[in-house]
Amino acid sequence: EVGGGCCLLVVKMPLTRVDVMPRWHFAAAAVLFGAVLAAALVGGFLGPSLRRAEPPWYAYNCSGSAHIYVTNGTCTGVQMRKNQTWMQEMPPLKQLNRFWALSMTPYQYHFDADTGNDASGKIDSLVSIWYRDHSDDDWKSEVKDYSTDLQVECPFKQAKKHNGKCDSFLLIFAEIVQHKYWRVAIQLFNADWIGDVGFTFHYGNTVYSKIEMSLAIGFITANVLLFAAYLFCMRKHPFRTWDVHQRYLLFLLLALFLYNDPLFALKYIYWGWVFVFLDCIFKVILLSLILLYLLFGLDHVHHEETKLQWGIATFPKYASVSLFFIFYLVMYSWENIRDRINPIFGVHDTLGGVSVRPPRCQFQASTQAFFVLTLLTYVVIVVWLSIITFLSLRTVRHSPAQLKRFLFLAVPSVLVVISEMAYVLMTFFGSGDTAVQLVFFTVLFNVYICGLCFGFWPAGPAGNSPDALEAAEEVKLLTS
Repeated sequence: EVGGGCCLLVVKMPLTRVDVMPRWHFAAAAVLFGAVLAAALVGGFLGPSLRRAEPPWYAYNCSGSAHIYVTNGTCTGVQMRKNQTWMQEMPPLKQLNRFWALSMTPYQYHFDADTGNDASGKIDSLVSIWYRDHSDDDWKSEVKDYSTDLQVECPFKQAKKHNGKCDSFLLIFAEIVQHKYWRVAIQLFNADWIGDVGFTFHYGNTVYSKIEMSLAIGFITANVLLFAAYLFCMRKHPFRTWDVHQRYLLFLLLALFLYNDPLFALKYIYWGWVFVFLDCIFKVILLSLILLYLLFGLDHVHHEETKLQWGIATFPKYASVSLFFIFYLVMYSWENIRDRINPIFGVHDTLGGVSVRPPRCQFQASTQAFFVLTLLTYVVIVVWLSIITFLSLRTVRHSPAQLKRFLFLAVPSVLVVISEMAYVLMTFFGSGDTAVQLVFFTVLFNVYICGLCFGFWPAGPAGNSPDALEAAEEVKLLTS
């Protein structure tokens, strides 16, 4: 239209499913989304633990698990304070157990409840480990006469409550299960003040491993098929015409593929910090990309834009999310490498397959600092998202088409942002991987991104179906 020296140009913008979907489709999608996540949450809480432990063996082997050695036949074990060797064959294992470990809990020989003082001291140990693959095979040596000194700590309150019990620590740790049968022999020296000794056998839960493998295989397969279908469908649209959401979905699908851990099988055949670190990078990338997508997606809804626009507000978005990525990656990778190296007690020193008692974590203060930085950065991003959401709501309330996009993007994103906060908190305060983390967050991020793909899928061939054209919003560009 031309008049008054101005030109009014009407442009039909490419539409997506969310632009042409009936309202009841939104309601059905919301109910389905909530039902799937509720099922995942319940399944996570009812799911198995990552680790299992057998009842402890005691060196004294006294009836009633007494920790005072008597010679009237009540105790049939060994007195390790007299340099006697304790030997035990471990229960048979499978490769799906992933790891096995043996922790040690010493007891004081003479506990004086009147002193009120903590006890501590160093003892020397000699450890040998054998293995075999079949019950009728000969034992082969894995570690022979490995000698190390152990620092034993006995807090008074704990010792008084549990008959002289000292702190437990990890003595042996096998990162992967290479053989079915294992046997250990342990001898202590300079341990006159040590009485009974408890040994607990820890191992990975095969049920947890099966659930992890099933989720990984299922979601990786679905992710690959969805990515291929997305590219096939979008091939008719030049990239320059893609909606901002469609562009970000390309990167979100790639990040989701990495988040689903395509290298998961290597955990069962090879242990190394590299794979743990890569897994951490993949997960933090997805969390960061979701935040960046929401910052740009909601902002484009607020400004009623469909293409990426560069301006003054662009740099702070990238900067804030980049800081979150760096801070969280440092904290997340350190916590995960620590838990994978020693899934029972934390950091330890490993030599020849035998793990000695962990010292105080030297990086604990740094980890806390990065946790605080991560949390502060995340809070800033959430506040920013809240402001954009409020401004967008004021903008789109008079535009039915933009309101549909806004609700489709904002409503599920509230749950995702809250869940990401819980993810960060569980990383620092949690006790390693749990079924809740594994099932709920894996299902959440996969269903969320799949839902975004469904909503921002082109609404017909080249975005020009009759319904799409009828529902198209006119973007008016007024020029002088």
